[in-house]
Amino acid sequence: MNIPLPPSQPWKVGQRPLQASPRVCSARLRLLALVFSAAVLGQPAATVADEAWLLPTPAGVACRAVGNRVEFDMLAPPAEPGLTFPRLNNVVLQVSWEPREEPLHAAEAVAPLEHSAYRPPQLVPAERLLSLSQTPQTWTIGLPNAITYPARIVLELASAPLFAPQGHVCTAASDGSITLPARHALVDGEKLQFEPLPHKNTVGYWVNEADTAEWFFSTETAGTWDVHVLQGCGRGQGGSRVRFTIGEATLAYDVAETGHFQNFRWQHAGTVELPPGERHVLEVACLEKQRAAVMDIRQIRLVPKSRPRATPLTISDTEPDVLLPPLTSAAAAAGRRVIMRLPEPPSQHVYHTVSLPTDWRPDGRFPVLAEWAGNGPFRSAAGDTNSGRVEDAALAQGLAGTDGAIVLGLPYLDGAGHHNVSMWWGTPPTHDAAATLAYAKAAIRDVCKRWGGDTERVVLVGFSRGAIACNALGLADDEIAGLWQAAVCFSHYDGLRAWPFEGSSAAAARTRLGRLHGKPQLIMAESVGEPGAASPALAATRTFLSEAGVEGEFRFRETGFLNHDDDWALRPGPARREARRWLSEVLRQPPREESL
Repeated sequence: MNIPLPPSQPWKVGQRPLQASPRVCSARLRLLALVFSAAVLGQPAATVADEAWLLPTPAGVACRAVGNRVEFDMLAPPAEPGLTFPRLNNVVLQVSWEPREEPLHAAEAVAPLEHSAYRPPQLVPAERLLSLSQTPQTWTIGLPNAITYPARIVLELASAPLFAPQGHVCTAASDGSITLPARHALVDGEKLQFEPLPHKNTVGYWVNEADTAEWFFSTETAGTWDVHVLQGCGRGQGGSRVRFTIGEATLAYDVAETGHFQNFRWQHAGTVELPPGERHVLEVACLEKQRAAVMDIRQIRLVPKSRPRATPLTISDTEPDVLLPPLTSAAAAAGRRVIMRLPEPPSQHVYHTVSLPTDWRPDGRFPVLAEWAGNGPFRSAAGDTNSGRVEDAALAQGLAGTDGAIVLGLPYLDGAGHHNVSMWWGTPPTHDAAATLAYAKAAIRDVCKRWGGDTERVVLVGFSRGAIACNALGLADDEIAGLWQAAVCFSHYDGLRAWPFEGSSAAAARTRLGRLHGKPQLIMAESVGEPGAASPALAATRTFLSEAGVEGEFRFRETGFLNHDDDWALRPGPARREARRWLSEVLRQPPREESL
């Protein structure tokens, strides 16, 4: 099938619309006939110079791509109750509407802030959020009567808009692995479909065993690949028999039960040998459905079986498999991440974040990973970045995945307790931590009381400044030390060197460690570039703890990545797999066994 835009090409801002040649017009009509009835679509949408794109939409609706957004301009309500169009190859972060003449993020005139203080992000008001539903081939945005026209309907996407009805060809990352995400699947059948919202982000609704899904990918050379599938399957629903087919290679796989269809776990499906090729097809089909549904698939990954690597990875070498849930102004719910404030906040500029797992339920009890972020704004010569803002921390979410634990983002406050700050805590030059400590104590208790956090299973997590904070703040007094049971400290450790805050000396840190009382800590550092070289930071931490005579269960691990960046935890690898197993141990959960 020919389409107006070459398949697998993202929309580009400023790209001119393609000319409507007879061949293109014919292709467009065939696509419309496949996707919609004439009653729904009416005439093809008009184009807008330079930003428009020829996505089939109802009459009177202009569509364009701007960055990671798709915007639909509507002068009046459509004849049908919703806005329907072909599905895209994208994860949808949220859908909203705005008056067409009003910018989504209007600049706010504000007074200068004190040192490294910042204001909360501007979120789309809850009353402007819209629903999105899907079929195997189309998406529909619900348009409530509250919308005032002319209006702009906005799709916020996790990546540049991509429309590839003939299939997108996935290519290998720098580490040699080939990632086949759910968003690039082509489905064939009655029910199986890509579910694009972040808490789903899966090929799911596999209730008809005759339905199939396929992905396209290329290989530059012949080789052997291990095939891994990131799958979820509800309690009592496991055991279905499926088949992975790539050319002449066939793998039979028994679906693993994971406790919930959105509890995704990496499973090894088998090994295949492949020749070089520009367009391999991987098909997944059901041989025998055991219960009500087969499984959900978030990703498939082909990993080279024999490709030794002498040096650690960088985060750009491999694809992520965890998406940091987008912040929303909607009410807290399973799979959502929201801004929270204490019942009596000292200021509207003081806030924390709460991410509820996809398997959250009101009557459940869940572990809590309470995270302190690194310093910011920061950018290294290697391209590592960190904003220092509470909502951008990624380490805890990467270690937790998207299920099984509540992720609490703890802020640092200025000395007066009026603003979150991105650099250290308190206000220079003293960096008094009193307001930060008081807020952390209250936020941990609040998330346990309101959202089912288990007070006996709280883990502190921190990157860089946050790694120092796990002890410098988390052991600052007996009260806060009694609120948590374990800690993950990545890159830096309290007491190894002097920092700007008062009490950063080795002697003060040793005093704080006296409150540890044997609590386990996973101490991590980025890997160094020389093959076989050990991390000097971990060696120094071992020496410091040994000389201090500290009682505790300490485990040390390099990340396998060169980056001073917590985004490494959003990617599969041996260090993250070991960290997740360690968390299962300290949280008294069943072992989290995964193949990646």
